[in-house]
Amino acid sequence: MIGSGDDEASYWMACYLAEHGDGRALEILHEHYGTWPVSSLELATAARLFGDRLYYPAAPELIESLDAASLNLADAALKSLIKLYPGAKPEDIDSPAHAQSYYRRRAVKRL
Repeated sequence: MIGSGDDEASYWMACYLAEHGDGRALEILHEHYGTWPVSSLELATAARLFGDRLYYPAAPELIESLDAASLNLADAALKSLIKLYPGAKPEDIDSPAHAQSYYRRRAVKRL
């Protein structure tokens, strides 16, 4: 039903299905995270869904998105990481590089 991840319609279909609890849609969003033909503002929707659905496999992509030029994407990634790793406080993280380092350590500990 969802395409190969190379068109915008497939992206939005995957987002819709993921929003409604479809685990395969989350996997597809994750598999194609860096290649969807959508703006960073639109990609922030997927980043938000990963946190809302507690989709831990996307943590590395979320960590890399913390220094995105788009503040919408960086903010969505940070908010999702806070959901994935409770106890983290945004005020404790003073730069994108520091945040990436902090969440990499948290992600490794979860493995």
